Amino acid sequence: MPRDARRNESRAGFAVRTGRTPSRFVLDSLQEHGGRLRQTELADRSGLHPETLSAILAELESEEAVVRFRAGRGNLVSLPEHDPRSTGSA
Repeated sequence: MPRDARRNESRAGFAVRTGRTPSRFVLDSLQEHGGRLRQTELADRSGLHPETLSAILAELESEEAVVRFRAGRGNLVSLPEHDPRSTGSA
């Protein structure tokens, strides 16, 4: 499926295409890449529309499954245990 078409697919369509829910994809991607990724990189990897990804990240933040913060001109998404703003993290 072309990237532009993927950006318009539903969450259910994403799950059918990837075998994972978008939320699971985000968490797995973070785990596979050292616990942190730029939000734009997550959007590129998933093929999800940036607004859809933002809504998914907001849900994960409300569940305290991820933290998101400003880093330069974009956002960095992190698993809580990899949040560089936390005391004692690398």
